[in-house]
Amino acid sequence: MGLFIAEPGRRRRLWGVAVAGLAGAAATAIWLARVLPGYFAQPLNDRSAWAGVIGMFLTAFGLLVSLAALGTAVAQLRQDSRGPAVHPRPDRGPGQPGAESLAAPVGLLDKHVQGRDGLVGDLARDCRRNWWIRRPGLVHVLVGMGGGGKTTVALSVASRVAGRVRVWWISAENPTVLQTGLRRLAGELGASEAEVERAWTGLDSATDLLSRRLTAYPNRWLLVLDNADDTRLLAAPGQPVAAGTGWLRPISSRQGTVLVTSRDTDPDTWGGWCELHRVGMLAAAVGARVLLDHTGPAAGTTEQAAALARRLDGLPLALRLAGRYLAAAGRMPLPGAVATFDGYSAALDAGRLSAVFDHADDAVLDDTQSRGVIDRTWELSLDLLDQRGLGPARTLLRLLALFGAAPIPYQLLLDPGQMADSDLFPSLDTPRLYELLHALAGLGLLDLTPSDGQETPTGANGSTDPVTLRLHPLLRDTSRHHLTRSGQTPTYLRLATRLLYQATQQPGTGNPDDPATWPTWQTITPHPPGLRLS
Repeated sequence: MGLFIAEPGRRRRLWGVAVAGLAGAAATAIWLARVLPGYFAQPLNDRSAWAGVIGMFLTAFGLLVSLAALGTAVAQLRQDSRGPAVHPRPDRGPGQPGAESLAAPVGLLDKHVQGRDGLVGDLARDCRRNWWIRRPGLVHVLVGMGGGGKTTVALSVASRVAGRVRVWWISAENPTVLQTGLRRLAGELGASEAEVERAWTGLDSATDLLSRRLTAYPNRWLLVLDNADDTRLLAAPGQPVAAGTGWLRPISSRQGTVLVTSRDTDPDTWGGWCELHRVGMLAAAVGARVLLDHTGPAAGTTEQAAALARRLDGLPLALRLAGRYLAAAGRMPLPGAVATFDGYSAALDAGRLSAVFDHADDAVLDDTQSRGVIDRTWELSLDLLDQRGLGPARTLLRLLALFGAAPIPYQLLLDPGQMADSDLFPSLDTPRLYELLHALAGLGLLDLTPSDGQETPTGANGSTDPVTLRLHPLLRDTSRHHLTRSGQTPTYLRLATRLLYQATQQPGTGNPDDPATWPTWQTITPHPPGLRLS
C-alpha cells in the first residue's frame, strides 16, 4: 500500500523514472528510424536479414518496455497528485471512529477449517485475480442458516488473501455498528472530516461518497459485510437491495470484491449482480474431523465422531461447541461428566433432541431446528461448568445476551460491585467475574480475542480502545429465549440497565462531546436498543 502514498522524495524519484522512460522511448524510436530503411533494402534470403529480424524484434520489445515504464510512472504521478483521496489515512477524527476496528477478526478462526476448501479457494482466487481478467460489479453473498459457518468462510478468505489484498471487515448486525464501520471506512479511504460530516448528516449522499472512494482505490481490496441478516440496512430507503442504490451496489472497480454473509437465501433479495453461495451443513466425515481436531483420539474413534456429527446434523457451530466441551471434559475429568463421543450422543438423546429432528433425512435443517440443536449443545457445556462450581456462568451468559448485537465492552459494562448487589450474582468479585468469562470463552460460548490479538491505541492521550467480547447471534437468541421462559426477565433487565448507566457515568468514559472519547462511546451506544427481548 505504501507505493501509492505521495511522499515528496518518492514523487521526485517518480518524475525521474518518467523522464528516463521518455528519453529511452525517444532514443529507441530514433534508432528504429535509422535501422528500418536499411533492413527493408536487404534481400530476405540474406543471412543478415535474419539478424535484422531479430534486431527489430528486440528493438520493438525494448520500445514496448520503455512505453510501459513511462505509462506506469505517469499513472503513478496522476494517482499521487490526488493526495489523500485514494489512500488510507491512519489518523482518527469525528469522521473516522476508532473503536470499531475494520480489521478482520481472524482470531476467531479455529486452527483447521474443515470442509470449505473449495469455496474458500474460489473466493480467494477471485480477490487476487489480476484486474485485466476480472469482471467488475461482482458481489459474493454467503447465505445459509445461523450457525452454518458463513462467517468462518469469510474469515478464511480474508486470512488467505491478507498481505496481497486490502481487507476491511464491517459487522452489519445492527444499524449503529454498520454506520460506525462504514463511516470509519470512508475516512480510511481518504474522505475528509468535512466530507464525512456532510454525508452522514444528509447534506450529501453517504452511499455515493463511499462508492466513489472505493472505486478510486488503486489496489486490490476486499470489503466484508458480516451478519447482514436484515438486508434493509444495506438498501436505500424504500428500495430493495437488488436496486443497487444503497450501501451494497454493483462494483465499478475491477480492483474490488465485496463479500456479504446473510441468512437471507432469496435470490430476488440480492439481484442479478450478486453471486450467491450457499454454505450448507458438513458431511459426517468432515464433521468427525472437526470434532477430532478439538478432542484428539481420547474421546473415541473416527466412526464414533462421525456418528455424533450426524446426530448434530453437521451444524458447524454445534460441532465446534461439542468439540470444545469434550476437550475441556477430557482435560479435567469429573465423576459423571460426559467425556466421549458416544456419551455425548447419549446425553443429547436424554435431552429429547430427536424432537428437533422431525424432518426427513434429506431435508435441510432450518433456523428453528438449528436453534434447538445449539440450545441442547451449549446447555451440556453449561452443565459441565455447573459441575466445576461455575454455575453463575449460565447467568452471566444470559445477562450478556441482553446487550446489543455488537461487540460488548465488558470491562466498561460489567461492574462486579453493581452485579454483587443483584440477587443474580451474590458475593461476586473481580477475580470471580474473570474466572466466569474465561470459562465461557474456553468452551467457545463467547470470544474474548481481539481481532489483532492486542489492544489498539486510540488518541493522542495514549489510551486504548475498550476491550470487547463477542457472542454468536444464535447463542444470543437462544439465551433470550430462555429468559422469556424463565420469568426472570425484569430482574435481568434491571441489572443490565444499571450496568449500562454506570458505564456512562465513569470518569474514564468521558464527555460524549469530546472527540477524544468517541471511540469509547461508540462501543457503548449499540447496546441500549438491545435491552429488550425480541
